[in-house]
Amino acid sequence: MKIEDINSIISTLGTVANSARIGDFDQELSKALVSQNQKLSDDSKIGSVEEFRDKLTKYGSYAFLNILNAEKINEKIEQKRQELKELLGLNDTKNLSKDKIADLNKILEDSLDDYKKELLAKLQNNAILEKAQNINSKNNLSNFTLSDLISLV
Repeated sequence: MKIEDINSIISTLGTVANSARIGDFDQELSKALVSQNQKLSDDSKIGSVEEFRDKLTKYGSYAFLNILNAEKINEKIEQKRQELKELLGLNDTKNLSKDKIADLNKILEDSLDDYKKELLAKLQNNAILEKAQNINSKNNLSNFTLSDLISLV
């Protein structure tokens, strides 16, 4: 906590003490703490915005988006890994032989590779669609052929 935060609480409690009855102290204190927690959450939002801005200026917009997309894909792959481990029974391998575990791990990795390829293809398709929409907004799409759209990729 910063000194300003403490001073803010003290000043809030000072005004509350003048207006509150003895039985309402707990209620007034909880209100003051709630308002202070809201201020702290607002400060953390500002910090995350500043962090976003710093990363954006450090890497540039294109690289930043690539990093962001890679992080999202890795998160989705980890979620899928946990789902597949549970589905394949790899969370409890006490009753499985080493060969069975190796086979299940191979299936798991193959499935995750396919899932990653699917996510990357979806990302690429979205990028192509976005480019086509940008062209459409700038010019009439009827002036372009399919080869023009493919050349943008």
